Amino acid sequence: MRDTGHAVELHFGYDVRDEHWLSRLSYERLAELERLRADPEAARALAAKLLKGDESGDNA
Repeated sequence: MRDTGHAVELHFGYDVRDEHWLSRLSYERLAELERLRADPEAARALAAKLLKGDESGDNA
């Protein structure tokens, strides 16, 4: 940065999940994951919706 004078923006992500993160999910969220696991087409549709960005704010 000092050598070129270019502005640089850094983003740091941190995964806070540990080996027990799944056991802490609510029953409803676990059921949702099971439904998506059983229906790959629904999982793909949800992934596409999330990647596109749902403007209604309803990501469930």
